[in-house]
Amino acid sequence: MAIDESVSTTASVPSLIDSSNPLYLHPSHNPSAALVPILFNVGGYGSWRRSVLRALSAKNKLGFVNGDCKKPGVNSAHIRAKENVYKAEQDRRLIQFIMSLNEVYTAVRGNILMLNPLPSMAQAFSILIQEEKQREFKPHNVMNIDSVSLNAGSKIFNRGSTSSTGRQHAGNYVDNS
Repeated sequence: MAIDESVSTTASVPSLIDSSNPLYLHPSHNPSAALVPILFNVGGYGSWRRSVLRALSAKNKLGFVNGDCKKPGVNSAHIRAKENVYKAEQDRRLIQFIMSLNEVYTAVRGNILMLNPLPSMAQAFSILIQEEKQREFKPHNVMNIDSVSLNAGSKIFNRGSTSSTGRQHAGNYVDNS
């Protein structure tokens, strides 16, 4: 006995598109399409008005003209959904851009991707420009010999030492070489 799974599946899934909502735009709703075939002239206002109201009513847009449809509030589900979709698209574009960077930017890429929430595209560009400016002033293949971590044996960190002027310092490096 065969069971028709498509009927049971579609019956249980609620429709996400509410075509009765005045904010719904049908694919046939085109801003360049004429609502009425009659151009407005002063003499035929009554018939033109009826034609426009009928056309708007048929497209479920009459509420925008007569004031029944109010602007959604800031906390409206439509506004939040639109903002979430916009943020997700911006994040997708940012990740796509960051992942397409050269291997030179691996560290910066990781730093940007670790930020929570992800920065805007402008903030990411700013971070990358800062990194490029720092790279302009640093030689690429020269290792800093005076690094404390590389010369740990030749330098001693002395806490609370006194300088030649007799001042007490919280801590300084003393070179014993």
